[in-house]
Amino acid sequence: MGNRSNLWLVLGLYIMEGFDAPACPALDRSQDIGGRATVRVCNLAQVDAAILQQAKQTVEKIFLNEGIELRWMDCLGRGSDAGVAARPLATHEIALRITRQTKQAIDATGQFVAGQAIRPAPEAGSGMISIFYERTEMVAGQLRYQYPELKIKAARGIVMGHLMAHEIGHLLLPTPAHAAAGIMKAQLDSRDWGQAVRGVLLFTQKESDLIRQGLQMTAPTTQGVLPGARKRLERSEF
Repeated sequence: MGNRSNLWLVLGLYIMEGFDAPACPALDRSQDIGGRATVRVCNLAQVDAAILQQAKQTVEKIFLNEGIELRWMDCLGRGSDAGVAARPLATHEIALRITRQTKQAIDATGQFVAGQAIRPAPEAGSGMISIFYERTEMVAGQLRYQYPELKIKAARGIVMGHLMAHEIGHLLLPTPAHAAAGIMKAQLDSRDWGQAVRGVLLFTQKESDLIRQGLQMTAPTTQGVLPGARKRLERSEF
């Protein structure tokens, strides 16, 4: 599809046992770490810490399955990461904002866009991500209708984690195109979200290989890219 997509959850196709937060079965595609990336998280929407932790764990499991390790930094923290938002991004570093859509953002991207990835150049391997928390809340509500025993914080964490993984994929893959299957689909249906709940909505083998190759081939260097920059940008929306 084009640059924009709706993220719908078609209800009623799966029945599962109740749970709090499901375990992610390891498919063991890679025994060794094949690459590392850093994600700077700016929780502008003030998402509950338990939801954000669930989201991070979801993303970590998805990427560890591909042999990729993520490091997290808190842009708004008061510890050693404080002030990190002002520093230029390195090649394998991603600035991730969790925010709520303003009227201006809705006018620019559409009401149903769940996230957006912007990178300074196709080969950069870094860039900026926005996750719009309203869509996380909406899809999580539908997911709980489908899985009544899934607690709301776990549902929101699972949804947000997969949205985050999708947008990170846009920055680490060589091209920002969507895929016909897997986590990089432009539009996720109930079958996809059923896989997400079970922890098996993943990158395809080809995507996994491309991400690892990119992380291994590109030496980490500092780019003059700050959150909010708009020159030579390549944009992708989910």
